[in-house]
Amino acid sequence: MAGGRAPARRTPFVVLMVGVLGVGLIALLLLNSVLAANSFAQRRLQKQNSDLSLREQELAREIAALEAPGALESAASRLGLVPSGQRGFLIIDKDGHAHITGTAVPATAPPPPPTPTPTPTAAAPGNQPLPGQQPVPPNTSSTASQPQLTTTPGQHR
Repeated sequence: MAGGRAPARRTPFVVLMVGVLGVGLIALLLLNSVLAANSFAQRRLQKQNSDLSLREQELAREIAALEAPGALESAASRLGLVPSGQRGFLIIDKDGHAHITGTAVPATAPPPPPTPTPTPTAAAPGNQPLPGQQPVPPNTSSTASQPQLTTTPGQHR
């Protein structure tokens, strides 16, 4: 009977080992799934980082183009600024006395652009009457801001 009891004592140990191995395999499977998901997130973030880096470079090029002397000059002329004339400098000595070097000349403004002459324009498309409506002459009274439409007989608004 001693030989019959030995396998009975090993059964709980074998079941325990199979359970530990099963739990270990499931844990490895879950760990692998989490790592795969993190890998996809890492690739997505690397792509986003690359896109943002390209955008930063584009913006740096735009800033460099806008800071170029020609671009600054055209922007200043659009704002009505003119180049300065000859410059003068005020120099203050350590003892508090000031003296001027150079001759300051005020900038001269360019002549104003010619005023555009008004040209007759065609009626705006929004002012055309709808089919079945007759045009209404403009009203100059205080109710001119209210739209008025006339309908032909037999039609309803």
